[in-house]
Amino acid sequence: TFSFYGSTGQGFTLSFSGVSFTSSGGNADVTVALPNGAALLTSICTVSSNTSCVLPYLPTTGIYTVTLTAATSSATVNLALVPDLFGSLAANTLAKFVEATTDQAATFTFAGSAGQSGQLILSADSIYGNTAIQIFRPDGSFLQSATVTASVGAVGSNIITLSKLPLNGTYVMRLIPPTRNAAGSINILMTQDVMG
Repeated sequence: TFSFYGSTGQGFTLSFSGVSFTSSGGNADVTVALPNGAALLTSICTVSSNTSCVLPYLPTTGIYTVTLTAATSSATVNLALVPDLFGSLAANTLAKFVEATTDQAATFTFAGSAGQSGQLILSADSIYGNTAIQIFRPDGSFLQSATVTASVGAVGSNIITLSKLPLNGTYVMRLIPPTRNAAGSINILMTQDVMG
């Protein structure tokens, strides 16, 4: 069991390393409890080797508890709590997500207006594998998702279309790299259509 302090809206990844079990084929379920003891998520992932689990944005401030329950044997696990990198996007201004460590996700915010359309253009992706993109409305509800893929020697851009945003306010984009990837980077450019 591990505990950590978190604040409302923070994003974290649980990064597991040095994983070993007393019997071959062992695994452990991971659960995370809210400060009031209720479940943030039950069985958010299963650990059988070095891996990572991305937590949803924390809904409240306080002490969270991470519990690993081994199914058939005892386990030895090193756990690192990796906070999201944080940045902001402005229209037609290039931003860059550079992982400081393996298994690090990123949160970017941008201002949007109801009815506004535009694009998120992701390029120069050096994070090998599939990076998940999640976009949330100003009220915190889910808006849309996408996956961008990089491979050795890949060129070009991945384009995410934002069609007629539903609300005025601050939107959130979260980038979640593949588990246990080597740290890399992605360029991000947001464009906005002229509203007529």
